Amino acid sequence: MNTRMKLSIVSIVLIAVSFGLSGCSAYRPFLKACDRGEMKGCSSLGGMYEDGRGGLEKDEKKAAELYRKACEGGEMMGCFNLGAIYKKGLGVSKDEQEAVRLFRKACDGGAMEGCYNLGIMYEHGQGVAKDDQEAAGLYRKACDGGTMGACLSLSEMYQDGRGVAKDLQEEERLFKKVAGGVNGVWVDSQSKLMWQNPPKDGRMEWKPAIEYCEGLTLGGHTDWRLPDKDELQTILAKSKDSNGCYWEEGLKGPCYGYWTSSSLAVKTFLGGDAWCVSFQGGSGYTGGVIGSFSDQNLNVRCVRSQESEVKAEKVVSDVVEKEFTDPTTKLIWQNPSAEKRMEWKHARRYCEGLKLAGYSDWRLPNKDELLTILTESKGADGCYWKEGLKGSCSFYWTSSTGFSFANIAWYVYFYNGGVHRGTQDFPGNVRCVRDGQ
Repeated sequence: MNTRMKLSIVSIVLIAVSFGLSGCSAYRPFLKACDRGEMKGCSSLGGMYEDGRGGLEKDEKKAAELYRKACEGGEMMGCFNLGAIYKKGLGVSKDEQEAVRLFRKACDGGAMEGCYNLGIMYEHGQGVAKDDQEAAGLYRKACDGGTMGACLSLSEMYQDGRGVAKDLQEEERLFKKVAGGVNGVWVDSQSKLMWQNPPKDGRMEWKPAIEYCEGLTLGGHTDWRLPDKDELQTILAKSKDSNGCYWEEGLKGPCYGYWTSSSLAVKTFLGGDAWCVSFQGGSGYTGGVIGSFSDQNLNVRCVRSQESEVKAEKVVSDVVEKEFTDPTTKLIWQNPSAEKRMEWKHARRYCEGLKLAGYSDWRLPNKDELLTILTESKGADGCYWKEGLKGSCSFYWTSSTGFSFANIAWYVYFYNGGVHRGTQDFPGNVRCVRDGQ
């Protein structure tokens, strides 16, 4: 790309920011740039089609076409984006080997996200033979190139001694690099979540807060979101910091009232109410989660996971290596169940994206399927389920709704052997299922 084209793209971005282009007009500068042959504009436009933002209807096939055009035109982020949708099978037939080829092309062309994601493929043996040493080398290249997610992955390899000699000092050094390597963010050393820091300047209502985080670009990342209730409470501290807020040292911003993405289980007459977390104390109160009306203006601090979608699968594959096959129904169950409780919509997405035991066709079970593992008496572990199953004896989501009321779904409670219905925004346990042979 020549200097004039580069300056033109920068001008487009500045114009879009300066005039607040959004809704039906935000995509237009990128469309014009793409039509002029500026491949970065094509890649950015593809991202808008993939996500359904900027005034465009979601169209993954169109996104793939634009990414391909950008890649063939020499825009390496176009190659990376095209590889990512081949990995996920969005708008194209899923093809992990093609994803590897495209990530490699992007990496060789200087796109460090390509190196990072190619490392992920090698670490997990996706589309290529598993090779921890190769993965570590690619993470190192991407980390040196400024991709903080790669630094975090490399730190974990040093911690575990995978692909590199175990070195806890190097692990700590790399993590500190992640924590301090991106302006405008703060990384939690415990949860590894990356937080916007300082938070958004100015307060807003709940729905605009969700939209703001989903549209945020910060630290080179575009996958920001409004944190859920559980995530936001992870930065709640038992004592005040130097600024008088009940949160971890290093965070900035006003103390009171931050939105979460979690809606209240019981709606009031105003509707759309949501949970927020206060980090301000007083009268013996040390901050905590409270309910608030969605039309109130509260503070906003966005969050993102350090791991990419492919990297996130590591959590599952490392912990969950077994499955349970029911000899009666032949259904194959995730075993033990997922470690983290989640809302119904997240439970469905989790199962649909699960990679386990070499299979990717997992799903959230419907009510009838989940009832097949319910028993009439408690097992040795105190749960009303078939012997050999593992997990928390609490309630588990099903994919079944079937009600005229919004936000209602069936769940099975394995602590007392009952089947009930409840609001979808309550965090429940998850055990995915797939069809047997």
